[in-house]
Parts: sequence; C-alpha cells; structure tokens
Amino acid sequence: MDFRIAYRYTVAVLHDLGYFENEIINITRFRRSFVSHWINVYASTGDVRDARRIGRLRVVDEEVREQIIEYAAANVHASLRDIAHHFTTEARIPVSHMHVKRILNADQLFQRLERVIPTIKQASQHERLRFATDYAHDPHYPWKKAVFLDEIHFGVNDRRSRNSR
Repeated sequence: MDFRIAYRYTVAVLHDLGYFENEIINITRFRRSFVSHWINVYASTGDVRDARRIGRLRVVDEEVREQIIEYAAANVHASLRDIAHHFTTEARIPVSHMHVKRILNADQLFQRLERVIPTIKQASQHERLRFATDYAHDPHYPWKKAVFLDEIHFGVNDRRSRNSR
C-alpha cells in the first residue's frame, strides 16, 4: 500500500474513533491542511483513495499514432498546436500538442522543414566591400563600433544609448 493512502486512512480511522482535528495533528504530526482536507473528503465520500481523473489520453493506439505521423508529414507547415487541434476537433481524438511533439520526436519528424540559412547576395557583398574600401583608411570612421544589421544595412553602436543606428 502506498504511504500516502496509509496516512489518509490513519487520519480517517482516528476521526472515526472520536478524535478531534487538533488531537489527530498532535498524534500524527501531519499538517493541519492535510488532516482537515482528508477528514472532509472521508466525511463526504467515505473513502480516502484518489478519485479517478478524466482528460486527454496519455497513450494513443498505434493507428492514431500513424495518423498523426501521416498528417504531420503531409502538412509540414502545421504547428504542433495545429496538428493537435485538427485531431481534437475534426477527428474527435483528444490529443495535446505535447503528445504530438513526443510522437514526432520519437520518429525524428519534429523538424519537418529544413532550415534555410539565407546567404549574402552577390550584389550586397560587393556593396559591403565597396563601402569598406572607401572608408578603410578614414581615421574618423568608428570601425570598431560598426555592426551589420542585415545583409545590406549596418549601423554604428553609440555607447551612450547602445542602440544601433
């Protein structure tokens, strides 16, 4: 038997024997909130076991798992929440987005889209090089503060405001 259930039964039995809440706390050294809660639960239900809970399924069968994988592979731009919403509303299968994530991670399908890293365009590269050669020997240009903001724009970091301009 689980110790938590044993502690609850201890409180219930002592209460049935006629002990008051303060006496049960002194005998068992349990917290007041624990003792009063389980006295009330035992008085209303007659039992101290955990109630059966309902909610989303923690485990789905293999058929639903395959449906989730197929749907995710067919809809590569759908987010985890979109996939879970589809199955919860349209397919009437209650599944959370975290459960979808676990299923897709198990099959290495979570990163369905390849990440495309944009490269600097040839024209932008020439523009940067032209600017650099024009100002390379200018002692008044603060090169140490220059920050490229994207592939075309750059700014000078001002120490006073720390904002790129």
